[in-house]
Amino acid sequence: LSSHLEKLRSGQVTYGLPASQLGGETISVAMVYCGFCGGRIAADDIFCAHCGSRQPQAQLAAARPTAKLIVTGTTELDASFLLQKDSNLLGRTDPLSNIFPEVDLSRFDPQTKVSRRHARIWREGETFMVEDLGSVNGTVVNDVIRLEPREPRQLDSGDRIRLGETTVHFLLG
Repeated sequence: LSSHLEKLRSGQVTYGLPASQLGGETISVAMVYCGFCGGRIAADDIFCAHCGSRQPQAQLAAARPTAKLIVTGTTELDASFLLQKDSNLLGRTDPLSNIFPEVDLSRFDPQTKVSRRHARIWREGETFMVEDLGSVNGTVVNDVIRLEPREPRQLDSGDRIRLGETTVHFLLG
C-alpha cells in the first residue's frame, strides 16, 4: 500500500500499462489538496485517491473558470461584480417590474441608459458568451462591435463591454 501511495504522489501510476503504451500524452488538470489527508488530487476528483474520503463539492466548482466585471469611469471602490451563476443578467433593478439582475448597474447609470434587462453573460463550457437582450441603447464590445439582439459573441479576458453609457471590463480568473 505504501508503495502505491508513493507512486500516486509522484504521478507514476500507469494502471498496469507499460510506459510504451501510454503514448506520452499529458492532460492538464487543476490540482488541489484533500481536506482530510492533505494528499494532492485532481480538482474534479469525487474521492481522494490517497485516503478514499469523499471530496466537498466546493473543490469541484473551483476547477471551473471564474470571471468578473469591473465598472470603469467610477470613483466607487466596490465597482466589481463576480459572475457566480452560469447565466447572469446585466441591467437595472426595477422592483415594480420584479427585475433584479445579477449585475445591477443602477448606481453607475444615473441617466438610465442601461435597460432593465440589457444583456446577458453566460458560461458555455470553459468560455463565456455575451448577448444583447434587445436593449434600447445597445451593447458594444471593445468599442467597435455592436451586438445585434440575441446574437451571442464569445468574450475574452480584457474585453470592454459598453451598455448604454456604462462600460465594464470582463476579466477571467
